[in-house]
Amino acid sequence: MPMWLYPLVGLTSVVVGLLPWLRTGPRLPLQNLWASETSPEQMPLALLPLNQYHLVQLLGMLMTAGLIAGVIARLEPRDRRRRSTGLTALGVLAGMLAAGIQSGLVLAAGLEERSLATVYLAGVLTWATLSALGAVFVLGLIGRGRRGAAAIAVAFAAAPVAAWARMLLLPEPAAATPAVIDVVGSLRWLPAVLVGVALAWCGIRLSAKIAAWVLSLVLLWVMPALLTTIGYAADYRADVGERVGAGLDVLAAAMAPGIAGPPVLVALAIGAAGATAAAVVRWWRRRRT
Repeated sequence: MPMWLYPLVGLTSVVVGLLPWLRTGPRLPLQNLWASETSPEQMPLALLPLNQYHLVQLLGMLMTAGLIAGVIARLEPRDRRRRSTGLTALGVLAGMLAAGIQSGLVLAAGLEERSLATVYLAGVLTWATLSALGAVFVLGLIGRGRRGAAAIAVAFAAAPVAAWARMLLLPEPAAATPAVIDVVGSLRWLPAVLVGVALAWCGIRLSAKIAAWVLSLVLLWVMPALLTTIGYAADYRADVGERVGAGLDVLAAAMAPGIAGPPVLVALAIGAAGATAAAVVRWWRRRRT
């Protein structure tokens, strides 16, 4: 692919990442600190759902953009990946910056003029910035990193990608059919499948790759629980102390072996089976030559 196309690849990846939000009619979510009484249909258009109740969805959309962009950038031969990744990152950053500025200005214009609203605005924008930086980090590791590093990046992004898929398939939970709800429920296994495929592609022949396996499986154990905790804490209407305590309880429950363990075992099985099959194919090819 010509190098000049990669910034467009980055921009397109951002659009794909934002697709679950754009298809709903991207109006800014209702805000607790909005200056005036407004119905959902009267809220201004915003390219990002800047709201404390949409933190996980926002992370998922930006992380998905980074993962898609990184995979496409890595398709280049090894000696061209540095340029393809850098140019793709420029497109991703441009798209995310434009969306963030537009949404931030819209949010700032409508909030109440008091210190609590300023703190809220700063917090939401900080989360959006960290999410964008995480997406670029994932893009870089997948695009030009070694296989072990790329597998770790996939594990880091897997749970947010599942959140993106849930938002895409279930934009309005109240209107969902039972079949859609069943499909969305099965997305619990999507991070395990993504990590398992990444580990199978990574292989396990070197000590560095073994470390990548361990870290990837740890991330698969921790990240879904962490996102569950963030979503719960953001929705929990209580003082900070109670919110932190409730969040820690949810984190402990979500990381329990009976909850977090099965996806890790599935990923391990997929990775081991895939890596073994790849090793057998390589051995067979060497034998024939």
